[in-house]
Amino acid sequence: MRLAEWGHQVFDAPDGESALKILKSVECQVAITDLRMPGISGEELVRLIREQFPSTEVVVITGYATVESAVCVMKYGARDFLIKPLNFEHVRIVLDKIEEHLSLSRENQSLREQVGTLNALVSERYSLDGIIGKSKAMQNICRTITSVAPLDSTVLISGETGTGKELVARIIHCDSRRKLRPMVTVDCGVLSKTLLESELFGHEKGAFTGAYKARRGLFEQADGGTVLLDEVANASSSVRGW
Repeated sequence: MRLAEWGHQVFDAPDGESALKILKSVECQVAITDLRMPGISGEELVRLIREQFPSTEVVVITGYATVESAVCVMKYGARDFLIKPLNFEHVRIVLDKIEEHLSLSRENQSLREQVGTLNALVSERYSLDGIIGKSKAMQNICRTITSVAPLDSTVLISGETGTGKELVARIIHCDSRRKLRPMVTVDCGVLSKTLLESELFGHEKGAFTGAYKARRGLFEQADGGTVLLDEVANASSSVRGW
């Protein structure tokens, strides 16, 4: 009655077997079970629910609380353990926490699906299909990309401006084991030696004039991913010597 007053839809079960039948026919977010029952014990019911219905959280209530029984049901996956007589304010807090946990889980699942969709779109955009050309030279480039993409190795991509070097770099990244990690690009041709060092390795607050806060370098930002050092040939002589 109290749960219904709080707006929950409640299904009653006189024993563990009946509870499992309900869970097979109705998607329930929470199962609240006694510990001592005829037939399936509370401990066994917790184990079966967590095995068969992993998205259902379980709360155990009992008038015969012991440390051993509490440890047992928590080990089987119960979310919480309540002692009779019930403090309904405590029950409400427990249910609110479960709702918050379920909400975060749904949000995380939604974000994972969005990331998966974006990764698929990026992989589709930056694939070998994006390279237009059937000449022998283009075929050789595609074979080279296929060969180097699985490797954890530095790759030098050379060619005139506008020939698609960055496209090749992105295809290599998207076909590599690093594709789920970031790819960051730095234009070496427009940075001085001091700025390039700061861009790549970052700096701490106060490291030099104008460093008002700490900055993560691109190598750190791309940890586990790919760093594209664009226009290396156009870097200043001081940078190339460095």
